[in-house]
Amino acid sequence: MKIGQYLKEYSLLDEMSTEKSMDKLAGIVSKKKKVITKKDAAEILDAAGFDIEKYIKLFMKTLELKGIKIKD
Repeated sequence: MKIGQYLKEYSLLDEMSTEKSMDKLAGIVSKKKKVITKKDAAEILDAAGFDIEKYIKLFMKTLELKGIKIKD
């Protein structure tokens, strides 16, 4: 998975709240993928500058709400 493609679109989100940022980032991912792994989700969060351990559950739930399936 190419993390850079997400970060180009994500860079505009610096001023948003965490929840809004997660929603927007999940929306970007949903345009590109319908199924991702937990590792991919963690890499996307890390590349976007989020603390993985703190936000991974919120991000995965947000991805699922956007219709993306999470594989182990």
